[in-house]
Amino acid sequence: MTDLTQELYEALGSRLGGGGYDLVDLVPLKPGRAPGVKFQGLEEAIRQFESDRDGDLMTYVVQVRPAKKAAPAMAQATPAAEIAAPTAAPAATRAGQDPVYLADGSLNLPFLERNAQILLGAGETVLARNVYKTIMTSGGGGRTAVALMGIGRSFEVEGKLEEAVANYEESIAFHPSVEAFRRLASALVGLNKEQYAAEVLERASQQKEATDRERLEILKSAGQLRARLKDTARAEAHYRSALDLDPQSGDLRCSLAALFLQSGEVERARQAYEEATAADARSAQAWTGLGICCYTLGEKRKAYGHLVRALTIDLNSSSAVFYLLKCAFEIKRYKEAEVLLRNYVEITPVNVNLLYSLAGLQFHLGKFEACSKTAGRILSVRPEHKGASHLLQLVRERANAASPGR
Repeated sequence: MTDLTQELYEALGSRLGGGGYDLVDLVPLKPGRAPGVKFQGLEEAIRQFESDRDGDLMTYVVQVRPAKKAAPAMAQATPAAEIAAPTAAPAATRAGQDPVYLADGSLNLPFLERNAQILLGAGETVLARNVYKTIMTSGGGGRTAVALMGIGRSFEVEGKLEEAVANYEESIAFHPSVEAFRRLASALVGLNKEQYAAEVLERASQQKEATDRERLEILKSAGQLRARLKDTARAEAHYRSALDLDPQSGDLRCSLAALFLQSGEVERARQAYEEATAADARSAQAWTGLGICCYTLGEKRKAYGHLVRALTIDLNSSSAVFYLLKCAFEIKRYKEAEVLLRNYVEITPVNVNLLYSLAGLQFHLGKFEACSKTAGRILSVRPEHKGASHLLQLVRERANAASPGR
C-alpha cells in the first residue's frame, strides 16, 4: 500500500468509526477507468494503479459497513474516572459522542450499570460505588434497588459486612429480588447471624419471580442452615420441599439422612441413605453414611461392605476410613481394609495413627516385610512410638522362629 493510500485509509477509518461505520476496503483505481470497475482484490488494484502513473487524478473506491455492536466488555473503554463521576452535558455536545449520555443528554443508566459491574469485578470497589450512587440519584425505584445491591456488593468485597447487609436490606425494601435475598443471607452467614440468614432464605423461596432451579438451591441452603441450628423439623421441611422439585436427587437424600443421623434417628437415617444409594449408586457419601448407620446399629459386617464400596468409589473420605478400620479390627477382616488404607496414606499428609493401623493390618495379614517398612516409617517420624517398636519386635520374633536350625 502506498504512503498516500495508507494515510487516507487511517484518516477515513478514524472518521467513519466515529460515525458508527467500519472501513472495509480502500481501492485505488487505475487512471482512466470508471468508478465501479471490479478488481479481484485490493492488492491487484494497487498493482495495476502503480504500473501506470501517467495521470494526476487519483480515484478510490471506498467500501464501508455499519460497525458491529461492541461486546459488553468493551464498556470499559470509557475512562473509569469519567464513569465514576459523570458530569451533565448539553445533548448537542454529547449525543452520539459519549456512551455515558443518551441523545437527550440524560445518563445512559444501563451502560453505567455494566461499567459498575466491570469496575467491581476488577476490584475497583470505590469507583464502582460512585457509579452506583450516580445511578441512584438518576434512576427510578427499580434502578435504585439494583444500585443499592451493587453498593452492598462493593462493601461485601471489602469485607464490610455490616454495611453490605444494610444496603441489601434497603435494596429489598425498594424491590424484593431473589438475588438481593441470597446476597443478604450470604453476608449474614459471614456475620454468624445464621438464624436471620435462614429467615431471609425462607422469604426468598416464596418469591414468585424465583425459578424452580433458584428455589431448589435456596431450599437446600435454608435446610443446611436450619440443620446447623439444630432445627430438625424446619430443616426436614426444606429438604422435602426441595425433593419435590428434584425427586431423583441423591445429594438431597444424603442431606436428609445426615439430618436424621445428627438427631439420633439412626433407622430413619439408614432408610434415607438406602434411598440415596438407589438414586445414585456411585455416591460415596451415601455408601459412607449407610455404613456408619449399620455400624451404629451393630451390623458391622454390613457396615464393612458399605464402607469398602464407598472408598472404592472415592478414596478421599476420612470418615469412611475411620469406620472401616473400626470394623476391620472388630470383625477381624483385614484384606480390603489394608489395600484401601495403604492407598489412602499415600495421598494424604503423614498421619502416624493411620500408619500404625496400616502396620497392624499388615501384621495380621502376615505381610511382615511390609509391616516392618511401615513401622520404620513411623519411627523415622516419631522415634519414641512404642507401638511401632513393639510391632518390629514381634516381626523379628516371627522371623527368628521361622529360621532353620532354631
